[in-house]
Amino acid sequence: MGFLLAGTEVNFEMLMKIYRRNTARADNRWSGLPESGAERNELESRFQTLHDQLLNEVLEAAPVARAEELVKRAATEAAGLAWTTPYPTLVFPVLFAEIESNLRVRARRQDRIASQSRGLLELAR
Repeated sequence: MGFLLAGTEVNFEMLMKIYRRNTARADNRWSGLPESGAERNELESRFQTLHDQLLNEVLEAAPVARAEELVKRAATEAAGLAWTTPYPTLVFPVLFAEIESNLRVRARRQDRIASQSRGLLELAR
Protein backbone atom coordinates (compact mmCIF):
# COMPACT_ATOMS: atom_id res chain seq x y z
CA MET A 1 0.00 0.00 0.00
CA GLY A 2 1.31 3.43 -0.85
CA PHE A 3 0.18 6.92 -1.66
CA LEU A 4 1.16 9.26 -4.46
CA LEU A 5 3.03 12.48 -4.01
CA ALA A 6 3.66 14.62 -7.07
CA GLY A 7 3.65 11.58 -9.32
CA THR A 8 5.93 9.52 -7.05
CA GLU A 9 4.58 6.66 -4.99
CA VAL A 10 5.56 6.88 -1.35
CA ASN A 11 5.37 3.55 0.39
CA PHE A 12 3.28 3.68 3.57
CA GLU A 13 5.07 0.57 4.82
CA MET A 14 8.33 2.54 4.61
CA LEU A 15 6.82 5.15 6.95
CA MET A 16 5.64 2.48 9.36
CA LYS A 17 9.08 0.81 9.31
CA ILE A 18 10.64 4.09 10.44
CA TYR A 19 7.96 4.42 13.10
CA ARG A 20 8.57 0.88 14.40
CA ARG A 21 12.32 1.46 14.46
CA ASN A 22 11.77 4.50 16.68
CA THR A 23 9.25 2.90 19.01
CA ALA A 24 10.69 -0.62 19.37
CA ARG A 25 13.02 0.38 22.17
CA ALA A 26 12.91 -1.69 25.35
CA ASP A 27 12.03 1.31 27.51
CA ASN A 28 9.06 2.28 25.36
CA ARG A 29 5.93 2.55 27.49
CA TRP A 30 2.41 3.17 26.20
CA SER A 31 0.87 4.77 29.24
CA GLY A 32 -0.13 8.02 27.58
CA LEU A 33 1.43 11.45 27.73
CA PRO A 34 3.62 12.18 30.73
CA GLU A 35 2.75 15.48 32.39
CA SER A 36 6.27 16.85 32.68
CA GLY A 37 9.86 16.06 33.50
CA ALA A 38 12.34 13.67 31.97
CA GLU A 39 9.68 11.33 30.54
CA ARG A 40 8.01 14.20 28.69
CA ASN A 41 11.38 15.39 27.37
CA GLU A 42 12.17 11.86 26.16
CA LEU A 43 8.79 11.58 24.42
CA GLU A 44 9.23 14.97 22.76
CA SER A 45 12.70 13.96 21.61
CA ARG A 46 11.48 10.65 20.17
CA PHE A 47 8.56 12.39 18.51
CA GLN A 48 10.81 15.01 16.91
CA THR A 49 13.12 12.25 15.62
CA LEU A 50 10.16 10.38 14.16
CA HIS A 51 8.76 13.60 12.64
CA ASP A 52 12.09 14.51 11.03
CA GLN A 53 12.71 11.00 9.67
CA LEU A 54 9.25 10.68 8.13
CA LEU A 55 9.44 14.17 6.65
CA ASN A 56 12.90 13.57 5.17
CA GLU A 57 11.96 10.17 3.73
CA VAL A 58 8.91 11.60 1.97
CA LEU A 59 10.77 14.70 0.77
CA GLU A 60 13.55 12.57 -0.69
CA ALA A 61 10.97 10.58 -2.64
CA ALA A 62 9.42 13.75 -4.13
CA PRO A 63 11.94 16.59 -4.39
CA VAL A 64 9.54 18.88 -6.29
CA ALA A 65 9.20 22.37 -4.77
CA ARG A 66 5.38 22.32 -4.62
CA ALA A 67 5.45 18.83 -3.14
CA GLU A 68 7.89 19.98 -0.46
CA GLU A 69 5.49 22.71 0.62
CA LEU A 70 2.59 20.25 0.82
CA VAL A 71 4.60 17.64 2.70
CA LYS A 72 5.83 20.14 5.28
CA ARG A 73 2.30 21.45 5.78
CA ALA A 74 1.00 17.89 6.19
CA ALA A 75 3.74 17.06 8.71
CA THR A 76 3.04 20.18 10.75
CA GLU A 77 -0.71 19.57 10.79
CA ALA A 78 -0.27 15.88 11.64
CA ALA A 79 2.16 16.71 14.46
CA GLY A 80 -0.27 19.19 15.96
CA LEU A 81 -3.10 16.67 15.86
CA ALA A 82 -0.93 13.82 17.13
CA TRP A 83 0.02 15.77 20.26
CA THR A 84 -3.67 16.07 21.16
CA THR A 85 -3.80 12.29 21.63
CA PRO A 86 -2.37 10.23 24.49
CA TYR A 87 -0.05 8.42 22.01
CA PRO A 88 1.43 10.96 19.58
CA THR A 89 4.19 8.69 18.25
CA LEU A 90 1.64 6.00 17.51
CA VAL A 91 -0.82 8.12 15.52
CA PHE A 92 1.57 10.56 13.82
CA PRO A 93 2.62 8.34 10.86
CA VAL A 94 -0.98 7.53 9.95
CA LEU A 95 -2.14 11.12 10.32
CA PHE A 96 0.81 12.32 8.28
CA ALA A 97 0.01 9.94 5.41
CA GLU A 98 -3.69 10.79 5.47
CA ILE A 99 -3.25 14.56 5.63
CA GLU A 100 -0.56 14.53 2.94
CA SER A 101 -2.83 12.52 0.68
CA ASN A 102 -5.73 14.94 1.21
CA LEU A 103 -3.51 17.96 0.54
CA ARG A 104 -2.18 16.32 -2.62
CA VAL A 105 -5.72 15.73 -3.91
CA ARG A 106 -6.64 19.33 -3.14
CA ALA A 107 -3.51 20.64 -4.91
CA ARG A 108 -4.29 18.60 -8.01
CA ARG A 109 -7.85 19.94 -8.03
CA GLN A 110 -6.57 23.51 -7.67
CA ASP A 111 -4.07 22.98 -10.50
CA ARG A 112 -6.82 21.59 -12.73
CA ILE A 113 -9.12 24.55 -11.99
CA ALA A 114 -6.30 27.05 -12.60
CA SER A 115 -5.50 25.38 -15.92
CA GLN A 116 -9.14 25.46 -17.00
CA SER A 117 -9.41 29.11 -15.94
CA ARG A 118 -6.39 30.04 -18.03
CA GLY A 119 -7.99 28.33 -21.01
CA LEU A 120 -11.23 30.25 -20.50
CA LEU A 121 -9.37 33.56 -20.17
CA GLU A 122 -7.51 32.90 -23.42
CA LEU A 123 -10.80 32.17 -25.20
CA ALA A 124 -12.30 35.39 -23.86
CA ARG A 125 -9.55 37.55 -25.38
